[in-house]
Amino acid sequence: MSRKPNIVKQAWLVINSSCNNHCSWCYEKKRLGNKEEFDYKLLRSTIKQLSLIGCKKIVFIGGEPSLYHKLKDAVGFASSTGLKQCIVTNGKVFSSESFLDRLNANKELTDFIVSFMGASEITHDSLSQVRGSFIQSFKGLTEIIKKGFVATPNFTVGSINKNEIKQFINKMKSIGVEAISINFAIPPLGITYTQENFLSPKEISLFLEGLSESLPDSTMKIYLSTPLPFCIIPNNARLLVESGIIVLTSCHIQSGEGIVIDKNLNLLVCTHFSGFNLCNLQTLNTETKLSEYLSNPALLDLRSRIRQLPFEDCHECSYNTFCTGGCPLLNIIYNKDEWRVN
Repeated sequence: MSRKPNIVKQAWLVINSSCNNHCSWCYEKKRLGNKEEFDYKLLRSTIKQLSLIGCKKIVFIGGEPSLYHKLKDAVGFASSTGLKQCIVTNGKVFSSESFLDRLNANKELTDFIVSFMGASEITHDSLSQVRGSFIQSFKGLTEIIKKGFVATPNFTVGSINKNEIKQFINKMKSIGVEAISINFAIPPLGITYTQENFLSPKEISLFLEGLSESLPDSTMKIYLSTPLPFCIIPNNARLLVESGIIVLTSCHIQSGEGIVIDKNLNLLVCTHFSGFNLCNLQTLNTETKLSEYLSNPALLDLRSRIRQLPFEDCHECSYNTFCTGGCPLLNIIYNKDEWRVN
């Protein structure tokens, strides 16, 4: 297995933990009441370091990043370094036109990912545990689009809302959206959860089969933002992958092209591994040290182990030349027998 140095193309910056939703399956649930934020001076330094090591894009994430008190300044500073930017948000704060106007001058802020958990007020508000959140998020999405930003609605799928995906696609079409992403809710590490809120690999396969039946004549592009092993992609979905209607994604941990830095300057392998830190950047106070760490043999070994196909059967699979085994977190949670769908 290759151990080439990690070339970071994209960095996720977890700038706060506060949120104006209380989503039932949030991997940051333990920290949502924490009002601490990324110190702005340290955030500027981190952004500068990332630009100097060749990073191309940063993603502001939380918590809810729109609640960060220096978001406008952070976006402006990142723009001055030439870094492209994305904001992952529930969209509620962006329902205010004036708030968006304060960000609109920054051409390097290229896109938004707006999170939804239902196609209806009842479902979305139930899962976000905040009454009125669907209306605010939908208005935020429409305002973002109106201002000329690229906006990708993201539908997080679990057992409760899985039957609303077709309704969601139609609702997004009605406002001119041409592409959505689908994220499968994953049981968070280190947090007590109820398994029935999540789809097993077999249930994900059935969901994709039903979704694909409704898509052949659709112009809506579907990005599966949760990396999935090819063996659970049903045949009708595979045809749509070949035609470009459904787009599969790969894991940035495996490629080494992405890193996550939280508000305490902890370096994480993934946002879903919240609380599982690789190191703290306060000990890496120069650009050279950060660059050296990303080429550290221990980190390269971790990437190499994660990239290995998860099961012995995978080596006999005809798709193993391009399938990386799916999300490593799913492989931790579910055993081999639970993956057998075909």
